[in-house]
Amino acid sequence: MIMIAVLAGSGVLLLLALIHCYWAAGGKWGAKGVLPVREGETEPLFQPRPAGTTAVAVILFAISIMLLAQGGLMPGFGPNVVTSWCCTICAAAFLLRAIGDFRYLGFFKRVKSTRFSAMDTKLYSPLCLLLAVLLYLASL
Repeated sequence: MIMIAVLAGSGVLLLLALIHCYWAAGGKWGAKGVLPVREGETEPLFQPRPAGTTAVAVILFAISIMLLAQGGLMPGFGPNVVTSWCCTICAAAFLLRAIGDFRYLGFFKRVKSTRFSAMDTKLYSPLCLLLAVLLYLASL
């Protein structure tokens, strides 16, 4: 069971890292509806720069590698106290993202009429909750 959680979580995180690399390189596919907007507006609340998007990709990739290490799937680097705590901290971070800011994102958002909010309800928040569960399972 834990091995499935590790492989599934790591695979999803790696895929997300690759998508962020694509966006950082200027790719446009899938970019609509990934940033929160105010109700009645079309411009995102913020405009991420390539460096910031690359940083997100690196962080997601690092979490993926750390998860593999926690699962004992990284040669020469096995599970230990550090990887266990990192999994727990990352699980908490993804759980907080799933809960949201109570305005624009998460399960308890108030702004619900934008493309982002629809995608957040259907995909982003459930995915964050799934990653939180998988990372927590791996930390045990």
